[in-house]
Amino acid sequence: MTKLFINYVKSGFDIPKEEKDLLNKTIKKHALAAGRLLNIPYVTITVYPKPSWAMPETGEGGYTPSGDWIQIYIDPKNKKCGLKNIIEKYLPANIYHEMNHIARWRSIGYGNTLLETIVSEGIASVFEKEQWKAFVAPWAKFNEKEISDFLKIIRKRDEGKGGSYNHAEWFYGKGILPKWIGYKLGVYIVESFRNNFPGTSWQELTEMKANEIIKKSGAEGKYFYASLMDSNQGEEIEIKVKINRSEADSIRKKLLMLGAILKEKKKEKDAYFTSAYEDFIKSKICLRIRQKDDALELTYKGPTTKDMDNKKQFWKPEFNILLKSSKEEAESLLQALNFIKVAEVIKERETYDLGNQKITIDNVENAGWFVEIEGINIKKSDREMALDKNMNLLSRLGLKETNIINEPYRDIVLFNQEKNNNKK
Repeated sequence: MTKLFINYVKSGFDIPKEEKDLLNKTIKKHALAAGRLLNIPYVTITVYPKPSWAMPETGEGGYTPSGDWIQIYIDPKNKKCGLKNIIEKYLPANIYHEMNHIARWRSIGYGNTLLETIVSEGIASVFEKEQWKAFVAPWAKFNEKEISDFLKIIRKRDEGKGGSYNHAEWFYGKGILPKWIGYKLGVYIVESFRNNFPGTSWQELTEMKANEIIKKSGAEGKYFYASLMDSNQGEEIEIKVKINRSEADSIRKKLLMLGAILKEKKKEKDAYFTSAYEDFIKSKICLRIRQKDDALELTYKGPTTKDMDNKKQFWKPEFNILLKSSKEEAESLLQALNFIKVAEVIKERETYDLGNQKITIDNVENAGWFVEIEGINIKKSDREMALDKNMNLLSRLGLKETNIINEPYRDIVLFNQEKNNNKK
């Protein structure tokens, strides 16, 4: 029998005694039921009345950071759901979901890559769906068209490369991807597996590796991850400095003395977009179409974090897709998908290579001159080293740390355009 240890975090949002008794009873009933199915020896469950951490759709939420601890978040003030209804209707599904994570953590782990995470969340979501039929969460439901419209085939990933990804984007819709798409993909894979192997116990499935589940589900041959899915790539770690035009020649000479190689000089035209549902300017998400010579490229970079702003450098997985359409056709497609064009940035760019660093000298229309130093294809474990390496090169080029800027070219151009318009 599973040993349960339930405790509460004291906060400014108290749960009345009657509802707290009901909460304890509900947690014990469903945690013990899940524990029997998954052979979990013990678990600590911490309840935190925290409205901002609960999902507004259900008034509760959960997080399992290890193989022995579950955090449950409750919103006692959610009038739409009602506290009693939250506890009796929605919370049991959450308990089954998080208990499944406990079992997976205790066996092969939650996962490090996007694909492993999709499978782990899929197992937990299908487990909760089958054990608690009174409520089927929206992230546990999908239709074939929704899946096939988004991804065509699922490709087995190279687990040896590791891979960073934006969890909030893939699982909560904090970006350009559909909300809960990571959960839904996982549910599709796991339900396909269970249809093919109905005799597999929940304990066996929870302890099975992601690649084996995908292979036996049949999903691998039916769908394919597009280039946007390939998040096993390393990070691009970037720092940007404002310079005067007169400094450009000196920087060129110093780069060549350090052994840098001039790779190209090109004019680039970038069209930037925001979403009708989220302000990409505010979150510093990049969605752009770039034209240089005859090449056309669609690029996406995720939001900027506080840590990036504090360190004045940026490390975002960058997804690039070459387009064969015209720029006008590509822009029309994004606009049809409710993306809104907000800015155009035109620049003359010189690109130099120095080992695994790329340096550009940019003359940006309506913004000025800049130098960008970028570490290429950096492993997450090597991030701090790459950050220091960028700062070291900055110093060797005679550039001042005080001239580092955090804003992308898009925002600088928009600011200058607005300032010029106000002068008229």
